[in-house]
Parts: sequence; structure tokens; C-alpha cells
Amino acid sequence: MLFLSASGFKNFCVNVDSKAHCREAVREALIGGRKGEVWSGESNVVRGAAHQSRRGDPDLGFVIDYDGNRSLYPDIPIPGIAYRHEFDPKLNYTVGLPLSSVTWKPSKPISVTATWQFVDSLDARIEYTLSPAWIVFGNVAQRKEAFTVDGIGDHDRLLFQGRSIEAGVRWHPWAHTSFLLAGGYAFNQEYSVGYDQGDSDKLADVSDEPYLHVGFERRW
Repeated sequence: MLFLSASGFKNFCVNVDSKAHCREAVREALIGGRKGEVWSGESNVVRGAAHQSRRGDPDLGFVIDYDGNRSLYPDIPIPGIAYRHEFDPKLNYTVGLPLSSVTWKPSKPISVTATWQFVDSLDARIEYTLSPAWIVFGNVAQRKEAFTVDGIGDHDRLLFQGRSIEAGVRWHPWAHTSFLLAGGYAFNQEYSVGYDQGDSDKLADVSDEPYLHVGFERRW
């Protein structure tokens, strides 16, 4: 994935342990989660641009998204564009393709974010900061994923799509480290087999079920 900012850029190369982390880095950069850092990548090498702009100034970016594991149109480079603007300290948004989002902070402890990423995910999240170390949250999500499985044959893949609603607490005991405990309900889930979501045959429906989510995250 390559991102070029209209406000200027400098090249750099960073090693990461997965393509998923690369896509997450680009997603966070586009919605303002990592100010001024944009990455592109394939395999475990990431190349990209870090742009410089004054706080509050709009950014216009151009994206080339190449991901052979996308659930729709895999192996086809998808060009895109993103317009990012911090309207005021309480509201910022990104409008474009492959990603659009809006973040609203009506008061200091509350943050509401909605994010759409073509074509794999749709998320809406609300967080309440109890203290610098503790955050409670609620999240509604839709996911579409594709997996390469031995034995399916040809160029077909195992495809999954589903929705979930979740609420829980996140604890940040140290910088770049967090623990998560949440409960949720997964629904509208199904598996299918095919080249992508537009050319697939349903394999099985998955029952709607509650679940427990326990997580640990460490970033470097």
C-alpha cells in the first residue's frame, strides 16, 4: 500500500512482522491515529512517506492499495484518494477510498469513531476514559476476510463474513502495552468458498453466539 501526501513527504523503510500491521499503520495514519506517519508495504518490508503539515490544515492524499488477501478483487491494485481535515479539536474526518472515517470528541473523556475500509470492514466505536490507564468501550463491527486453505483447489479461497457487538474495558499499565477484557455477541456469520465475495458459493452458516474476548497488545 502506497500513500503520497500532497503536503510533501520523506522516504523511510521500516521492518514489521506482518502485512496486517502495515495495513493497520496506514489506516491509523489516514484517520489521524499516528500524526504524520504513513507506511506502505508488502511482505515484511514497509516503505512509505511521512508528511509534514500544520495542525488543523487539510491533507489530500493518493493511495495505491495492493493486497492479494483482500476479500474482493484480490491482486488488483486499487487507486484511491483521501481528504483529511481536523475541523476543530473535537471533530476530524477522512473522506475517500479505500478508507473513510470520522472521530468526534464531544467532551474530554468521550471519543466516538466510525471507520469504513473498502471492502473488508465497518466499525463504530465509543470510548470513555476513566483515567490515563483505564478505558471502557463499546464497539459494533462488520468483517469480511479471506483465507488460503490447502485442498480447496484452483484459485478459490475460504471466505468469512460476520458482524459483532462488543463492550469491555482496556487497561494500559505501561506505554505501548495494553490488556483487554470484553464480552460480545457475534451474528450474521457465514463461510463460503470462491475466488472472492463476488464469486463464491455458501458453505455454512454460523450460529449467533455470545463470546468472551481476552486480549494483550504490545507495540514497538
